[in-house]
Amino acid sequence: MFRTPQAILRVGKLKSIECLRTAARHNSRTTTVPNADENKTVEILQGQTSPEAVIELAQVKIGSQKIRKNAVIAGDILLGASPSYFRPSCPENYGYWQQKQLVLWTEASTNWLEEHIGSNILQTALHLDEATPHIHCLWVPINNEGKLSYRSTEFGGTRSSLSKLQDSYAAAVADLGIERGIKFLYWI
Repeated sequence: MFRTPQAILRVGKLKSIECLRTAARHNSRTTTVPNADENKTVEILQGQTSPEAVIELAQVKIGSQKIRKNAVIAGDILLGASPSYFRPSCPENYGYWQQKQLVLWTEASTNWLEEHIGSNILQTALHLDEATPHIHCLWVPINNEGKLSYRSTEFGGTRSSLSKLQDSYAAAVADLGIERGIKFLYWI
């Protein structure tokens, strides 16, 4: 009837404190989000709960190092799965999910984030107020030498390295019956 659920991983670059603040406000729901249901919740799973605390933590992690004009100061990762994972019998029923499915997926996803980002996480938020549950993770790209460097993280590489990240996330949720989406062999 329905396709096998697929893993979703999207990575975004945030190039200014104001962009990070906007993302933190969206993720924390301190600003109006038109497609969000005000009667449902957003859960902060890890890190700071307020946008200003997210900014303060980012600034502490970056420290006094000089920031290049074109630097990426933070990243925003979105993790999700197809609606058919969360509500297998009725994927079109927006805003509904099976609790067991949600708990298992949330645990696998947060474990994956901890493994790949660890102490660089600023905030991890579970959005339950939109059509399908998903996680946003804001993080600072501090490398092993303590320098702000998006390119030197596994998220800032080539299309090939980003594809490997999608493979990695799909492997982390494979036991839940979620599979990797289509790999593009070429880019338009």
